[in-house]
Amino acid sequence: MNLELIMNEFDKYVNSFDSKDYDINYKFRHSYRVYELCNKISKKLNLSDEDVLLVSVIGLLHDIGRFEQLKEFSTYSDVNLDHAEFGAKLLFDEGLINKFKIDNKYYDIIKFSIRNHNKYKIEETNDYRKSMFAKILRDADKIDIIKASIIYDDYDISECENDISKKIERSFMNNKQSKIGDVQNDNDEVILLLAFLFDINYSASLKIMKDENLVEKFYFKIKNKELFKPYFEHMKKYIKER
Repeated sequence: MNLELIMNEFDKYVNSFDSKDYDINYKFRHSYRVYELCNKISKKLNLSDEDVLLVSVIGLLHDIGRFEQLKEFSTYSDVNLDHAEFGAKLLFDEGLINKFKIDNKYYDIIKFSIRNHNKYKIEETNDYRKSMFAKILRDADKIDIIKASIIYDDYDISECENDISKKIERSFMNNKQSKIGDVQNDNDEVILLLAFLFDINYSASLKIMKDENLVEKFYFKIKNKELFKPYFEHMKKYIKER
């Protein structure tokens, strides 16, 4: 794979959209950050140079369906268009993958990883490599979403006067990701974001979170600390035990 060519083609594709649009620009930068995190995690897992490059490229391309979604619907909601499914369709059914000059022996892994990066859980497969690449991508994506909310200031963490919904509380305290359909208010969304960490697959990924003190930085940024304190304490204990 020619990484320089892949990056140039990716930049060219994104530049076909309105680069002045805030969300388009955000997703462009997010894609490169996920590329870097995939690279970092895979090296910590001692993958081969070939696999490090492959998963890094998957990180770069994982949100390629977002740009058309934002252009057509001006939203991140997948109700009208599942951006992961659309991204896989755009690459493999409509032939965009050909521009990147990637060997077709990698196609199944790339497609599987991109299709599964936004799902509540990865579809079952007996293919260890497909599962591994999808898990690394999901870890990198979730880490950057949390980092973006507390470091890059790409969007605000909103809070409100409401209590945290019982379904959200119950799933969190049982070490489970929250379901977006259970979110009732802004405070639930804070817990939804924090609960991403229950879906982190590799201790190498958790170590990146720990080394950068992301849970502590997240807690520092929110205002209603007393309400959220039990959740952050629970998460810190969970990470320590993992």
